[in-house]
Amino acid sequence: MELKAGDIVTGDDLHGRTEKLDELWDRIQSASLLLSSPRRFGKTSLIHEMQQFPRENYKVIYADMEGYSSPEDFIIDFVKHLERSAWGRVKGLFSSLKDETSELSIFQVTLKLKQELQNNWQQKGTKIFAEFKNDEKEVIIALDELPLFLLKIDDQNGNDGKAITYFLQWLRDLRQTLKLR
Repeated sequence: MELKAGDIVTGDDLHGRTEKLDELWDRIQSASLLLSSPRRFGKTSLIHEMQQFPRENYKVIYADMEGYSSPEDFIIDFVKHLERSAWGRVKGLFSSLKDETSELSIFQVTLKLKQELQNNWQQKGTKIFAEFKNDEKEVIIALDELPLFLLKIDDQNGNDGKAITYFLQWLRDLRQTLKLR
């Protein structure tokens, strides 16, 4: 074991958290969770441990929300986690991603997705996330640094709280209608 101050730790370096991990796995089976504690307490390390070493029949998808500047960025990041068969179904949602997709770079695909999501990210985003229900495993979506993302989109939209409310209501709808955690 190596002590690492400030870094994300997993495996043998995640010392003394076995009980907390077991508690998280037990609770996630029946509910969504909110991990709340001051900075540098190991929340991200716990999430990464769950992602790297998931329980049987679970898949954990991690999103560092601090790196996103819009809901479209959030949705696009999740597209890369789709199984190949789901990508074929999702691609049909985007008129700019016809058959030439295999010839496009990741950057070009990302730009095209972002352009098409700008007008109706909620509807297309919901269809994309619905594809995770077709996964053979139970999907857990871990959103890290969500408050920082919410402040960023609020700043970009006039600081009236409407963008925050709209995004959180959309997440709530995803959780309730698609039974995602």
